[in-house]
Amino acid sequence: MIAGLFIDGWAHRNDKPETFFTPWHGILYSGFIASSVWMLRVLRSHQKPGTAWRDSIPVGYGLRSIGVAVFGAGAMADLVWHQVFGIEADIEALLSPTHLVLLTGGLLMAAGPIASTLRREADRQQPTWASAGPVVGTVAFVLALLQFFVMYASPYDYGKYDSDYQAAVSRSGWLANEVLTDGIASALLFSILVAVAVNFVVRTVDPPRGSFVVLLVAPAVLQTVLTSFDTSARLLGPAVATVFAEFTWSWLRIRRTVLRTAAWVAWLTLITNYGILAGVALQDRVTWSVHMWAGLPVLCALFAGLLTVAVNVPAQPTRS
Repeated sequence: MIAGLFIDGWAHRNDKPETFFTPWHGILYSGFIASSVWMLRVLRSHQKPGTAWRDSIPVGYGLRSIGVAVFGAGAMADLVWHQVFGIEADIEALLSPTHLVLLTGGLLMAAGPIASTLRREADRQQPTWASAGPVVGTVAFVLALLQFFVMYASPYDYGKYDSDYQAAVSRSGWLANEVLTDGIASALLFSILVAVAVNFVVRTVDPPRGSFVVLLVAPAVLQTVLTSFDTSARLLGPAVATVFAEFTWSWLRIRRTVLRTAAWVAWLTLITNYGILAGVALQDRVTWSVHMWAGLPVLCALFAGLLTVAVNVPAQPTRS
């Protein structure tokens, strides 16, 4: 499903034939069918004679069942929508109501593995792929899915920092300013999404070795698929941040406090954004002033650190 989604996004970006019946839609919906068949087999294996289906559903598969129904309804509605209103163009495809129904169904389907894993209290704090892998992989899937639907505000996209794009609009003062604010907003949005994903994972499971490769690098690679890997140099950011995370997590997990975790996430965000800008510089050149490119990663790190404090501060007991 995720492969079909990003290939479909690539096709939209590269002006491939726009119909409902395309190879990339075939990949997306065949993945959905395979996932649905697998889910039905699991439900059937848990069905006990004389027991209602509802009482036999394993933990997490209730949400997933709803997600399958929503996604299936969205797929049928999408076919009708295209016939009535035509094929969406550019950003329209990311805001089409039927596509947002598909997004909702996908998120509900993704919630199933997380709920199933977190129910196993005895295993959730074991740093193994058998216990933590479903959460790490699914959160990476959700992160990639959300990033896909805001690809118009992506630091891995064309035009956010590129010299040729900015040169084309430099003659218009207000438009050049819009390009700058677009790049700032993109970095902030992606930093917040990554910070939320990292915080969720480290709060719910003990990530095994290699988790941050899946969580940070995999969604970023999928973003560069949308540009036919033309912006792949920007993967330097998540790659370096992954090395930092993998080597420092073992220290943090033993000495973890709210402030240390916030500082760790802030450093992770800082490294990611400086690395993305370094990738741009290697492939092209950063036309921003030193004030801009030096300050933006710091602002992103502050946002990520404050977000981490907010989600990690323990709740105060209420007085009856």
